Formats: sequence, C-alpha cells, structure tokens
Amino acid sequence: MACGLTASANAFYYMSQYVSGKANLYTKSNITKASFSAYQKELYDLSFTPDLGIGIPWLTALNTNAQVWATSRNVSLAGNMSSSGWTYSQYLTHVVQGLRQERPVLLLTWGSPIEDLEDHWVTITRIYNDGNGTKIVTSNWHNKEIYDFDLWCASSSGNKGTLYFE
Repeated sequence: MACGLTASANAFYYMSQYVSGKANLYTKSNITKASFSAYQKELYDLSFTPDLGIGIPWLTALNTNAQVWATSRNVSLAGNMSSSGWTYSQYLTHVVQGLRQERPVLLLTWGSPIEDLEDHWVTITRIYNDGNGTKIVTSNWHNKEIYDFDLWCASSSGNKGTLYFE
C-alpha cells in the first residue's frame, strides 16, 4: 500500500545527495533503516497518505503529493510524467532522459502482467539492453530487482506510466 511513498522516498533521498538544490528533500543525518523509516513516516503524515487503502494509483496523484512535500521543504520540484497511450519508444526515451539527468524514474505498474509489478510502484535506477531485450534495474522495497522493460511496455495494463522530478 505504501509502495508509491517508498519509491518517492528513494528518489528524494538520491536527489538530496546528488542533485544541486535538492538537499532539503532528505535532511536526516544518516541513512539507516530506522532513519529512512522515520523519513517515510514524515512523508506519509504530510502528503503521501494512500487513497482508499489501495495506495497511490495515479501519476498525477503521486506528483501532487511530491509537490506538497517539496514545498514544505522549500525545494523546487517539477514532475515530468509520461502520458497514457505512449509507445515503447516514448517510454524508453522518457526513462533514459530521466536517468541521464541523474533523476531516478518512478514506474507505475497498475495491472502489470509481471507478477512482482502488479499494482505497484518501483524506482528505476538503470536501464540497459542485454542482447535479449531491454531490462530495468529497480529498487523494489529494499531489494534490487531486474525486470523486462519490453514486457512491461507491451502490456495492456489499466494504468501505467513513468515519472521523474526536475
């Protein structure tokens, strides 16, 4: 239920460390499991409360939550979202653009045929082609997981998309 919050927290932490002007997104003095859990609780309490017990099922809703958090931290943050109906090429370009700008990309996978990604958000940290297709390296809860990007793009899931913050 809090996967959108967790994916956002991952992106915010990374950006606070490596993107100029974003340091206030994460101001804890360390990155232990306890401090990161406390950080997620702060996000939850301020703006990332899941809708109707099903999480955050829309790109626009997660982007709005992120804007509330960033504003509370005096950080300028703009969401760069994919649009419904995008082609494989458009999704691929969007993910690559985000990663090239040192922005982790959030992946919404509502209704995905990939079991681990069904009704879920993950944070994409890398994309590559292994000769058998395009793969994405993700942070999925507290694990590094690799998924088939081609399969995700080809799926007719009800609600999917990509989002990164500038």
